[in-house]
Order: sequence, then structure tokens, then C-alpha cells
Amino acid sequence: MQVPRSICRLLLVTAALVAAATARGDEVPDVVQPARRRPAIVTPATNSSVDATPAESADDEGPDSVERADAVEEADDAQAPLEILNPAGPFLDESTDGTADRWTGRVGAIFLHRFGSIGNALHPESNFAFPLTAGVDVALRRQAIDGDLDFRYFNMGTSTAVWDRASEPDSPSISSTLQSAELNLRSQIAPATTFLAGFRYLRFADSYDNFRWSPSLMEGLSSLQTVNNLYGFQLGGEHVWNHGDRFRLTATFKGLLFGDSISGHESTNDFWFGPQQFSGSGSAVTLGLDLAVAANLRFTEHWSAQVGYQFLMLSNVALAAYQNGFVNSAGNLIPNSGGTVFFEGLSITAQRGW
Repeated sequence: MQVPRSICRLLLVTAALVAAATARGDEVPDVVQPARRRPAIVTPATNSSVDATPAESADDEGPDSVERADAVEEADDAQAPLEILNPAGPFLDESTDGTADRWTGRVGAIFLHRFGSIGNALHPESNFAFPLTAGVDVALRRQAIDGDLDFRYFNMGTSTAVWDRASEPDSPSISSTLQSAELNLRSQIAPATTFLAGFRYLRFADSYDNFRWSPSLMEGLSSLQTVNNLYGFQLGGEHVWNHGDRFRLTATFKGLLFGDSISGHESTNDFWFGPQQFSGSGSAVTLGLDLAVAANLRFTEHWSAQVGYQFLMLSNVALAAYQNGFVNSAGNLIPNSGGTVFFEGLSITAQRGW
């Protein structure tokens, strides 16, 4: 069967038109192929398609706007001041930018004067005058959410007092040293008041030396030494008065309870019996009181100076001047712990918070 020539011509013309339209990019009539549509753009975050027309803009809720909002929120948080957890206490400095220091250290000197029951029946305490003696004063505090932990150490160097009555046939002198170390946990109970409880160690050493030059007194050189090692606990409180953002007053009270481990030694060089030595040890329960008032002035954001008054009382301790004659028949010294001693003085320290 032969195809009519007219049909063949029609098919050839149609094919030629289709080829020419395809080469120019024009749309092909539906009878030849489906019309082409503009390609769609798929956003990576939402997998949604939008037409790529120049007039359209990005969605306001896209990932870039979310990231910008997060960055703004983080910047606001960074500028917000930190919460001051425990504003009470002489160590805690609130910086000028409103933030709170988490560590604070103090270092300086303390000047203590011993007074009180320091003599015996032969040599009354009124005839002795102890000088103001310097020592080291250091402290460190760590602020925490549930309370502050602080440590302090101070000491008093050897302080010697000589009896001032030269007309007597005696030349007695008394020397003493003091060391104190404490570790406390503080908890805020009011906006400007903290409660403290901690462990404390005190070492109080005392020495009494006397030379009697008259042979008729049956005594020559006599030396008595006692060492009181006190281990115990303390309870107390602290209150703060802030005056502006740079000046602060602090008052601290501590009640002390110790177990006292006492060691004693006596050596004599008697004109009648020659040199003799006696030693012994004992124990006692000691009560104490610690009072302090301090003024703190801040010069820069983290540096300040502190000046304070310190008072310390220890009861039922072994004083060297009270040990004469406390030797038993076996030749052992039985320490006498019936004395009371007082210390007071001034501390000057520099403080740094960070």
C-alpha cells in the first residue's frame, strides 16, 4: 500500500517546523511536546519550592533570622550582671560592673599585744609589760552557691617582757609565741549576716626565766616552759555594714572550744642541789573568745585595703609562770592549766579579688 504523497509532504513539513522551533528555544505546540515550565528553587532548610523570580525575597523565618535572634539573646545574657550569691563578708568584693568575685585573698601583718594573767605570786602581772609584736596575717576565701569556705592563718613572733623592778634580787622575764590556723564554712542567714562554723588550731608557747643571785634564797637559774596545742571548733557570726560601693565595716564574733594537749619542762640550777630537769604532759578543756572589727576600703575594681582590731581570750591554759612547784614525788612535772591569757592588736592587710 502506497502512502499518498500529500501525507508524506505534510509529515516532512511538520518535522522541519519542530526541529526549527527546538533549535530556537521556542515553545512547541501541544501537539508536538508539552510546554516547558520555569524550574523551581528548593530551599535546603524547608525543602519547599519557590519560583525563582527576581522580585521575591527570602522568608523572614528562615535559618539566618533564627541565628541572628540567638546571637542577640546570647549578647544580652553576656551583658546581664552575675548574681551575688553571698554579699555578706569582708572578703567579697562586688566589682564596679556588678559582677561578684569568686576568690578573694588577703595578705599583710598583724601586731599583737599580750596582757592579762601573766605573773605569779612572787612577780605580779602589773610588773610586766609586753611590747606590740608583729606577725604574718594571710587569708583566702572561695565563694560558692551553698556557702563560702575560708582559711586564715596568723601568728605572733616571740614577745618578751622583763620585770621592771630592778631593786628586787630577781631578774625574771616571760616570753611567748602564738600561732592560729582556721578553716570555716560560712552560710548567709540574712542579707548582711553570715553564720560560720569551723575547725581551729592554736599553739601558745610560754617561757618563764628567772635568775636569783642571792645564795640565801637557795635558788639560782630557773627556767619553765609550757606548750599548749589547742585543737577544737568554733561557732560564730559576721555582720557587714556597707557605706556606698567602696567602704565597708565588718564585725565578727567566734566562740571557741578546745582540747588542750599540754607539755611542760622545768630546769633549775640550784646553788644547793645543782642542775635538775623535770618534764611532764597533761590535758585540759579550754574555752576562748575571738572578736574582730575591720574596715575595708576599695581603691580599684578588685584591690582594697583592710585595717582591723583583733581580740583573743584563752582560758584554762598552762602558763609558764604558774608551773613552779608542780613536780610530783617521781620527779615529773604536772602542768597546771589554770591560767588565762589575752591578746589584742591591729591587722593591716591588702586584699585582691578575682
